[in-house]
Amino acid sequence: MENIIQNKIDSVLDRIKEPQSGLSLSQIGFVEKIRCNSEGKNLIVFTNRLGHSKACCIALNMIVLGHIEKTIVEELKKEFPNYSIEFAE
Repeated sequence: MENIIQNKIDSVLDRIKEPQSGLSLSQIGFVEKIRCNSEGKNLIVFTNRLGHSKACCIALNMIVLGHIEKTIVEELKKEFPNYSIEFAE
């Protein structure tokens, strides 16, 4: 069962592209880990926001990061429709 969950998560991270570079989230390491609680039907996404941002473009980066997080939620909901999704840093 854990392999099925891991494969779904990997698929989501491979599908989502970072708009500035065109690389997938799995390639750039934006998501550090995703913790899954199958009993509580909860996914907690841990991100590496600091490694992704440059000080000169904070406002633009915050918009891009917001879009990426929204896309992560949308794509995870496709694979895990009955799960709640949270972000932690």
